[in-house]
Amino acid sequence: MPRPSVGALSLIALLLSLFTGACRHSSSAAPPGRRSNILLIIADDLDKVDLASAEEIFYRHSRSLIQPNCKIIFTVPVSMIYSPNLRQIQMSFQNTITLPLPKMKNKAGEINKDWIDTFKGIVSKRVSTALFEKGVLTKLALQSGGLVVDYLRMVRDCLVKAKVRNMDKVDEDSAGETFDDLISDYRRVINEEFYEKLKDVNENKKTENDDDLRRLLHILAILEYVDNSENWYDVHPAIEPLLLEKGLIK
Repeated sequence: MPRPSVGALSLIALLLSLFTGACRHSSSAAPPGRRSNILLIIADDLDKVDLASAEEIFYRHSRSLIQPNCKIIFTVPVSMIYSPNLRQIQMSFQNTITLPLPKMKNKAGEINKDWIDTFKGIVSKRVSTALFEKGVLTKLALQSGGLVVDYLRMVRDCLVKAKVRNMDKVDEDSAGETFDDLISDYRRVINEEFYEKLKDVNENKKTENDDDLRRLLHILAILEYVDNSENWYDVHPAIEPLLLEKGLIK
C-alpha cells in the first residue's frame, strides 16, 4: 500500500476540525428549546488537489469525512470519476453528481450559440461589453473550451493589455496574444508521451480509460462533454496549436 501523503493527511485533519467546529457552533447558536437547523457545508476547491492526494482523501479516508453530524458537499477532481476505486468511494457518499461542461461546440463541431451568449452574459455582469470589438468575446468563449475560469482569465488579461496600451477597445490581436499565453501554459505542462493520446482524442472524440486519460483530464488538457447522455471528449482548444506544431494534425 502506498505511503500516505503528509499533505493529504494534514488536509483531512484540517477539514475534520473545521467541520466539527462548524457543527458545534451551529448547535450552540440555536435558541433554547429549539432544534438547530441542519447544517450544510460546501467543501469547495478540493477538485484542485493533486491526484495522489485526492485518492488519499476520498478513497482511503472517506469514512472519516462523513463522520461530522451535518450535510457536506465535496468537490472532487474530474479524474476521480475515472478512478478504478470509484465504486468503493461511492459507497461512502450518498450521491455522486457530475456537472457537465458547457459546450461551445457540439461533437460535430457546430457552434452552440446559446452557450456563447451565456458566456457573454457572464462578462456583461462585470464590465461593459462595449469594451470589446465585435466578435472578440465569441472568439474567447470558443477558445476557452467551456471552462469559465479560462474564459474570465483571458477576458481579464485582454482588458489589462488594452489599458496598458491605451486602447479604447480590446481588439482581435490582443485576444490572440492572450490565447497564445494560454497555449504556452499548456506547452510547459504537457509531457511528450501524452501527445499521441491527445491526437487520438482530437480525431476520434473518444479514448481508453487509463492513467494518461486521468492525468490529462486533471490538468484540463482533455475535456469531457455530454450530448444526450453520451459522454465524449475533446482536447482543450489551446492543445490544437501544439498538435499542429508537432505535425500530428493538419
